[in-house]
Amino acid sequence: MSIDHTNPWEFQPSKTGLIPLSPAHTIHLTISGPIRYPNMPLIIIIPGLASHTSEWIAVNRSITKFGRTMLYDRSGYGLSSEISPNTEAISAVDIATELNDLLAAADLRGPFVLICHSYGGIIAREFVHLRRDDVHGVVFVDANQELNTIEGPWPAPYIDSVTEGLDIWDVVGIRQNHGLLEDEWEALLSRNKEWKGKHARVAAAEAKGYISSGEVLAAKRQFDLEDPPLLDSHPVSVIKGRTYRDFELMLEAGTKAGKGTGEERRHFTEMIETYDQLDERWQKDLLGLSTRSRWARAEKSGHNVHLTEPEVIVQEVKWVMGNLHVEGNWPKMAS
Repeated sequence: MSIDHTNPWEFQPSKTGLIPLSPAHTIHLTISGPIRYPNMPLIIIIPGLASHTSEWIAVNRSITKFGRTMLYDRSGYGLSSEISPNTEAISAVDIATELNDLLAAADLRGPFVLICHSYGGIIAREFVHLRRDDVHGVVFVDANQELNTIEGPWPAPYIDSVTEGLDIWDVVGIRQNHGLLEDEWEALLSRNKEWKGKHARVAAAEAKGYISSGEVLAAKRQFDLEDPPLLDSHPVSVIKGRTYRDFELMLEAGTKAGKGTGEERRHFTEMIETYDQLDERWQKDLLGLSTRSRWARAEKSGHNVHLTEPEVIVQEVKWVMGNLHVEGNWPKMAS
């Protein structure tokens, strides 16, 4: 890959701005880190459902010391354009297509390394479906796959009932154990408050498209590709958090607060009893997407590893960067 050094998104050390996808539709984009050498990958962060890029400040701050990153807010999040009032559902295919359109509009070319969290795992694999030759590594962070929606307990209205009105970040310990600097944390809280209504609307649309997205991805049969697998021998890291512990804390807090009915709390309890075993199996499936993959655990985190143990993600990105197959005159990470 040759780098277009007339493109400000490529040659400026850090650039933030709005990229128009149409006259009435803009996406907020931030590129930062070392200037790319030929074949040096652009590291794209794909947040999960109801998440925006401000949650990834600590991860991004560390990665930009050795890699060039791309943070962007999907439509309806952050400073990007709001979704249409008529939009009822947004699928993973929709989101992956928007990302592909954004890269084209900014003239940002592969290779790419993806970091994807939660629902971002499904989105990332839809993006791989579009740009398989350009994706040269993936870090899955407590990521979902199609079986989360096919075998899993979603949708789970009993969770919403039992946790209604609770401050989930407080309940699961994120407020006490986040890895952000104090000013970054305060800025995140301020943005969450400022964008609350806007984010709620797009999160609801994405949640509505989430279930069918699993079935659509399953139909592509990416796990059935064996010779070579989907990502060939490009490095893949799978980081598992302790999501079941988040659920335990949520159930405990909701029960204490008298939330939900007895039957809803019983359903929640039964789900937790089997969830971790299923979750580990689902996430270990992701290792089979490449012949070069490794498993990591975030032992101090629940689901939101990027907020509570950003250093674990950074370490796995370093491993991926140190095991890339692309050739180029740029500093490689130790494997």
